Amino acid sequence: MKDSQQTKAQLIKELETLRPRVEELQKAEAERERAGERLRESEELFRQMAESIKDVFWLSDPELDHIFYVSPAYEEVWGRSCASLYAAPKSFLDPIHTEDRARVFAALEEFRHGNWNLEYRILRPDGSIRWIRDRGFPIKDPSGQIYRMTGTATDITEHKEAEQRFFQSKRLATLGEAMTGLVHESRNILARIQAGVRMLSRRVTGDPDFLKFLNRIEKAQDDLHRLFEEVRQYAAPVNLKCEPTHLGKLLQETWEDLALLRKGRRARLREVSGGLDLHCEVDGFAIQQVFRNLLENALAACKDPVEISVEYWETLLTGQAALRMAVRDNGPGLTVEATERIFDAFYTTKTHGSGLGMSIAKRIIDEHRAELATIPIPDQGAEFLLTFPRRQASE
Repeated sequence: MKDSQQTKAQLIKELETLRPRVEELQKAEAERERAGERLRESEELFRQMAESIKDVFWLSDPELDHIFYVSPAYEEVWGRSCASLYAAPKSFLDPIHTEDRARVFAALEEFRHGNWNLEYRILRPDGSIRWIRDRGFPIKDPSGQIYRMTGTATDITEHKEAEQRFFQSKRLATLGEAMTGLVHESRNILARIQAGVRMLSRRVTGDPDFLKFLNRIEKAQDDLHRLFEEVRQYAAPVNLKCEPTHLGKLLQETWEDLALLRKGRRARLREVSGGLDLHCEVDGFAIQQVFRNLLENALAACKDPVEISVEYWETLLTGQAALRMAVRDNGPGLTVEATERIFDAFYTTKTHGSGLGMSIAKRIIDEHRAELATIPIPDQGAEFLLTFPRRQASE
């Protein structure tokens, strides 16, 4: 009995000596649990941050052979799935614009030795072009060796477009100043010529051939004056006053304004909207000028009966809600050259005209941050695609 009590006392004593160790282990386990919880919280915060920002955040190995993480913004900017990038880590390079590829690949070689800061264009699957500012940074271990690469890719398309509009406005402002002076001086000269022509016409009333030549001179004066005015208009700043406007009603108003031009012809305008809301924030007066150019060109290109159809559908433009309209006619269509140059200043396929109408229309559309394009379908009529943002972005 006595030995049993001694043994029990000895066990209790040993347990007491172990108690601090047990408590220490319990504290360590609790700290590990707290550290794990903090890690999970940090990972959740990182995920929320990475998934909420518009920039593409990425993390890879130094050779870009393995992507450890890419934020969901990649799908919005590149128009491709994150899964496709994980499966093929260098596939983000595939859509780089052909004019930028050599520069980007040369910079990529240097990236493994330092930072990466580059701007380039990508071609998205929907055919749109986006400008990217890509920044990368090496991550080093305690020994100074690079073992990770990280960075962000930002969609700077709007910034680039605004920059382009600014420089274009400056160039056109200079041209506009020159043209304003030229138009002013030309009016005086043309007025003197016109006065002389009228005096001559009164003296040679009995000579019909001479009067015919004088009429040609007067028409040439009018054409020259119209050309000066169109060039001045082309160079003038585009100041928009945008408000919600029903594009279908605006198109119909434009068609009615061309009633005199259509007089005596068999011409029809047909719209297919499918019940869509056709309101967009635009400058109605400016967009009517665009519609007028398209409709006048169609009437000039088509033989009777003229069939012009307009179809609308919902789409996206730079990730925002937009309305697209396709304007088609039943004329001979555009040649490949005309398709490529239709928006160039002074380019025209007509025997008369300055060739500024479509370039002015393109400028107006660009100022709306909208899109205007043409589809080459020779011998099947011309087709123009206009894409308007539903709302104008605030500066």
